[in-house]
Amino acid sequence: GLARLLTEQKPKIGKIFLLFQPAEEDGEGAKAIFSDPKFKPLKPDYIFAFHNLPGYPLNQIVVKNNSFTAGVKSIIIQIHGKTAHAAEPENGLNPALAIAEILQESAKLSNNDPNRDDFTLITPIHIEMGEIAYGISAGYGEVRLTIRTWDEYNMEKLTNELISCIKEAAANHNMPITYSWTHEFYANQNDDVAVSLIKEAASSLSFDFSKENFLLNGEKILDCSHKILKELCLVLAQVKKVRHFTIRIMISLMKFYQLAFNSSIKLVYKFYHENIPYFILGNQQVRVRTQPSIFKKLYW
Repeated sequence: GLARLLTEQKPKIGKIFLLFQPAEEDGEGAKAIFSDPKFKPLKPDYIFAFHNLPGYPLNQIVVKNNSFTAGVKSIIIQIHGKTAHAAEPENGLNPALAIAEILQESAKLSNNDPNRDDFTLITPIHIEMGEIAYGISAGYGEVRLTIRTWDEYNMEKLTNELISCIKEAAANHNMPITYSWTHEFYANQNDDVAVSLIKEAASSLSFDFSKENFLLNGEKILDCSHKILKELCLVLAQVKKVRHFTIRIMISLMKFYQLAFNSSIKLVYKFYHENIPYFILGNQQVRVRTQPSIFKKLYW
């Protein structure tokens, strides 16, 4: 598409490079590109990145000034305790309370409001402790978290605060705790001139251009998901063999927790009166029952 068009209609001034980023999901591809000697001599004046964004009309252009995506990195926390007989846990070092303290204290560091410049988010991803052996008090635990901020200043600040939580838990529970970082992504800070160029190009070609702040557009994403979910369930309701059905929907970029909660409650009421086959629709805060059907559970 674009490569062929540029070949047929070469720009009169300057050069255009098409860059296809490898390993986009774990952040290693961007690092590899920046460290590649072949990339350094290019010195582009502007870099324009394209990515899909759910909840918007097809072919609509969505762009905004300042931060577009948050900086993200993940931490692996390893708690090195000591096993003991389950009847004598005092002879060992069980990591359970250290894990609980890390989770509770790190949660206090989150300021999950994407519209604030000091937005911070710490999300628990995975927890592991001991083994399924009822005679043994666990001696090892592992916690994996992701942390997000809008800029590098707040990322460094949040990183230091989280490390302090880890060190304090190690001291409080008298056990070694180590940590390492993985899957690091820098925040995308849009250049004002580049944003203006995109808007000008979109206008000149009569493209539909979103004038909304996409951070406030969680309702649109949820509405889109609801429509898809409704159609899916109506289709599956015709399949008599379906006896158990679970759907998990995640909004990965921003966590519209309160918005999702409020919208889900409205959705339950609406679907109840339309007699759509839902049994349970809920989240961690609430479960609301509607009329039973072939669907045993539906989690939002």
